[in-house]
Amino acid sequence: MTQSLPTAVPARTEPVSTLTGETEPRPLPRVAEIPGFVEYMGSGWGTPDRTAPVAPGTASATAAHRARLAAEFPGRWIVVPAGRAPVRSNDTAYDFRPGSDFVWLTGCPVQDAVLILGPAEATVYVPPPAYPGERDFFASAATGELWVGAAPGLSDWAEALGLTVRPLSELADAVARLSDPLRPGVPEFDRAVAELRMIKTSGRSASCGRR
Repeated sequence: MTQSLPTAVPARTEPVSTLTGETEPRPLPRVAEIPGFVEYMGSGWGTPDRTAPVAPGTASATAAHRARLAAEFPGRWIVVPAGRAPVRSNDTAYDFRPGSDFVWLTGCPVQDAVLILGPAEATVYVPPPAYPGERDFFASAATGELWVGAAPGLSDWAEALGLTVRPLSELADAVARLSDPLRPGVPEFDRAVAELRMIKTSGRSASCGRR
Protein backbone atom coordinates (compact mmCIF):
# COMPACT_ATOMS: atom_id res chain seq x y z
CA MET A 1 0.00 0.00 0.00
CA THR A 2 1.33 3.41 -0.98
CA GLN A 3 1.62 5.89 1.86
CA SER A 4 1.44 9.61 1.42
CA LEU A 5 3.22 12.17 3.54
CA PRO A 6 1.05 14.21 5.89
CA THR A 7 0.28 17.77 4.92
CA ALA A 8 3.06 20.08 6.09
CA VAL A 9 2.55 23.01 8.39
CA PRO A 10 4.38 26.34 8.06
CA ALA A 11 7.89 26.27 9.47
CA ARG A 12 9.01 28.65 12.16
CA THR A 13 11.49 31.30 11.20
CA GLU A 14 14.17 33.22 13.06
CA PRO A 15 16.19 36.26 12.00
CA VAL A 16 19.52 35.58 10.34
CA SER A 17 22.15 38.27 9.94
CA THR A 18 23.39 38.92 6.42
CA LEU A 19 26.62 40.49 5.19
CA THR A 20 24.82 43.82 4.93
CA GLY A 21 23.83 43.73 8.57
CA GLU A 22 20.18 43.20 7.73
CA THR A 23 18.18 40.20 8.77
CA GLU A 24 16.13 37.77 6.77
CA PRO A 25 13.94 34.87 7.87
CA ARG A 26 15.41 31.38 7.97
CA PRO A 27 13.05 28.41 8.10
CA LEU A 28 13.45 26.05 11.03
CA PRO A 29 12.36 22.42 10.61
CA ARG A 30 9.24 21.34 12.47
CA VAL A 31 8.67 17.91 11.00
CA ALA A 32 8.12 16.41 14.44
CA GLU A 33 5.16 18.74 14.90
CA ILE A 34 3.44 17.89 11.63
CA PRO A 35 0.14 16.11 12.37
CA GLY A 36 0.52 12.42 11.64
CA PHE A 37 4.25 12.58 10.93
CA VAL A 38 5.23 10.64 14.06
CA GLU A 39 2.77 7.92 13.08
CA TYR A 40 4.06 7.95 9.51
CA MET A 41 7.69 7.63 10.60
CA GLY A 42 6.80 4.83 12.98
CA SER A 43 5.09 2.61 10.44
CA GLY A 44 6.57 -0.21 8.40
CA TRP A 45 9.51 -1.08 10.67
CA GLY A 46 10.40 -4.59 11.72
CA THR A 47 11.57 -5.53 15.21
CA PRO A 48 15.39 -5.83 15.35
CA ASP A 49 17.44 -8.00 17.68
CA ARG A 50 17.69 -5.87 20.81
CA THR A 51 19.88 -8.20 22.83
CA ALA A 52 22.08 -6.17 25.16
CA PRO A 53 25.78 -6.27 24.13
CA VAL A 54 27.10 -7.83 27.33
CA ALA A 55 29.81 -10.49 27.43
CA PRO A 56 29.05 -13.84 29.10
CA GLY A 57 29.98 -13.82 32.77
CA THR A 58 29.60 -10.06 33.13
CA ALA A 59 26.60 -10.18 35.47
CA SER A 60 28.26 -12.51 37.98
CA ALA A 61 31.63 -10.72 37.80
CA THR A 62 30.20 -7.26 38.36
CA ALA A 63 27.93 -8.53 41.15
CA ALA A 64 31.06 -9.73 42.94
CA HIS A 65 32.71 -6.35 42.37
CA ARG A 66 29.72 -4.51 43.85
CA ALA A 67 29.66 -6.81 46.86
CA ARG A 68 33.34 -6.17 47.59
CA LEU A 69 32.92 -2.43 47.23
CA ALA A 70 29.82 -2.38 49.42
CA ALA A 71 31.73 -4.31 52.07
CA GLU A 72 34.29 -1.49 52.17
CA PHE A 73 31.54 1.02 53.04
CA PRO A 74 28.88 -0.79 55.08
CA GLY A 75 25.64 1.17 55.29
CA ARG A 76 26.81 3.81 52.80
CA TRP A 77 25.21 4.72 49.48
CA ILE A 78 27.37 5.06 46.39
CA VAL A 79 26.52 6.90 43.15
CA VAL A 80 28.63 6.17 40.06
CA PRO A 81 27.90 7.74 36.63
CA ALA A 82 28.86 6.29 33.26
CA GLY A 83 29.62 9.76 31.90
CA ARG A 84 29.00 11.38 28.54
CA ALA A 85 31.07 11.73 25.38
CA PRO A 86 32.59 15.21 25.02
CA VAL A 87 31.44 17.39 22.17
CA ARG A 88 33.85 17.41 19.25
CA SER A 89 32.29 20.13 17.13
CA ASN A 90 28.82 21.67 17.25
CA ASP A 91 26.43 18.69 17.30
CA THR A 92 29.16 16.07 16.77
CA ALA A 93 30.55 14.16 19.76
CA TYR A 94 33.51 11.86 20.21
CA ASP A 95 32.87 8.14 20.52
CA PHE A 96 31.56 7.31 23.98
CA ARG A 97 33.69 5.38 26.45
CA PRO A 98 31.97 4.72 29.79
CA GLY A 99 33.83 5.45 33.01
CA SER A 100 36.05 2.56 34.09
CA ASP A 101 34.64 2.40 37.62
CA PHE A 102 31.09 2.32 36.28
CA VAL A 103 31.85 -0.53 33.88
CA TRP A 104 33.73 -2.45 36.57
CA LEU A 105 30.63 -2.27 38.76
CA THR A 106 27.92 -2.85 36.14
CA GLY A 107 29.24 -3.95 32.74
CA CYS A 108 26.80 -1.46 31.21
CA PRO A 109 28.10 0.67 28.28
CA VAL A 110 25.17 3.11 28.09
CA GLN A 111 25.91 6.83 27.95
CA ASP A 112 24.45 8.93 30.80
CA ALA A 113 23.62 5.81 32.83
CA VAL A 114 24.09 6.01 36.61
CA LEU A 115 24.52 3.30 39.25
CA ILE A 116 23.16 3.71 42.76
CA LEU A 117 24.67 1.08 45.04
CA GLY A 118 23.42 0.70 48.58
CA PRO A 119 22.96 -1.78 51.40
CA ALA A 120 21.78 -5.02 49.76
CA GLU A 121 20.58 -3.33 46.57
CA ALA A 122 21.80 -1.83 43.31
CA THR A 123 19.95 0.03 40.58
CA VAL A 124 21.12 1.35 37.24
CA TYR A 125 19.29 4.32 35.72
CA VAL A 126 19.48 4.53 31.93
CA PRO A 127 17.92 6.77 29.28
CA PRO A 128 15.20 4.69 27.61
CA PRO A 129 15.56 4.25 23.85
CA ALA A 130 12.96 5.70 21.51
CA TYR A 131 11.26 3.17 19.26
CA PRO A 132 9.05 3.52 16.15
CA GLY A 133 5.88 5.39 17.01
CA GLU A 134 7.67 7.73 19.44
CA ARG A 135 8.69 11.25 18.49
CA ASP A 136 12.31 10.79 19.54
CA PHE A 137 12.62 7.72 17.30
CA PHE A 138 13.63 10.13 14.54
CA ALA A 139 14.02 13.40 16.47
CA SER A 140 16.75 12.35 18.92
CA ALA A 141 20.21 11.41 17.66
CA ALA A 142 21.07 10.21 21.18
CA THR A 143 18.24 7.76 21.86
CA GLY A 144 16.32 7.37 18.61
CA GLU A 145 16.60 3.88 17.20
CA LEU A 146 16.50 5.33 13.69
CA TRP A 147 19.95 6.83 14.39
CA VAL A 148 21.60 4.58 16.97
CA GLY A 149 20.44 1.27 15.54
CA ALA A 150 18.91 -1.60 17.49
CA ALA A 151 18.66 -0.39 21.09
CA PRO A 152 18.05 -2.67 24.08
CA GLY A 153 15.19 -1.63 26.34
CA LEU A 154 15.27 -1.41 30.13
CA SER A 155 14.11 -5.01 30.55
CA ASP A 156 16.79 -6.20 28.13
CA TRP A 157 19.50 -4.48 30.15
CA ALA A 158 18.06 -5.78 33.43
CA GLU A 159 18.18 -9.35 32.19
CA ALA A 160 21.70 -9.05 30.79
CA LEU A 161 23.21 -7.22 33.75
CA GLY A 162 21.37 -9.00 36.56
CA LEU A 163 20.43 -5.59 37.96
CA THR A 164 17.36 -3.52 38.58
CA VAL A 165 17.17 -1.01 35.72
CA ARG A 166 15.03 2.12 35.90
CA PRO A 167 14.51 5.07 33.53
CA LEU A 168 16.93 7.95 33.92
CA SER A 169 14.02 10.31 34.62
CA GLU A 170 13.71 8.75 38.09
CA LEU A 171 17.33 9.40 39.04
CA ALA A 172 16.93 12.88 40.54
CA ASP A 173 14.29 11.71 43.02
CA ALA A 174 16.35 8.65 43.93
CA VAL A 175 19.48 10.71 44.62
CA ALA A 176 17.50 13.28 46.60
CA ARG A 177 16.59 10.56 49.12
CA LEU A 178 20.23 9.68 49.80
CA SER A 179 22.27 11.15 52.62
CA ASP A 180 25.86 12.09 51.73
CA PRO A 181 26.48 9.38 49.10
CA LEU A 182 29.99 8.49 48.00
CA ARG A 183 30.96 9.35 44.41
CA PRO A 184 33.96 9.15 42.12
CA GLY A 185 36.30 11.99 42.97
CA VAL A 186 35.91 11.45 46.72
CA PRO A 187 39.35 10.27 47.92
CA GLU A 188 38.12 7.37 50.04
CA PHE A 189 36.00 6.04 47.18
CA ASP A 190 38.73 6.42 44.57
CA ARG A 191 41.29 4.72 46.79
CA ALA A 192 39.01 1.78 47.60
CA VAL A 193 38.03 1.16 43.96
CA ALA A 194 41.63 1.47 42.77
CA GLU A 195 42.76 -1.16 45.28
CA LEU A 196 39.84 -3.51 44.55
CA ARG A 197 40.37 -3.33 40.81
CA MET A 198 43.94 -4.56 41.27
CA ILE A 199 42.53 -7.91 42.42
CA LYS A 200 42.03 -10.22 39.46
CA THR A 201 38.88 -12.32 39.44
CA SER A 202 37.47 -14.90 37.05
CA GLY A 203 35.62 -13.22 34.21
CA ARG A 204 37.43 -9.94 34.75
CA SER A 205 38.69 -9.54 31.21
CA ALA A 206 35.29 -10.45 29.78
CA SER A 207 33.43 -7.88 31.81
CA CYS A 208 35.64 -4.89 32.27
CA GLY A 209 39.05 -5.66 33.69
CA ARG A 210 41.03 -4.41 30.68
CA ARG A 211 40.33 -0.73 31.27
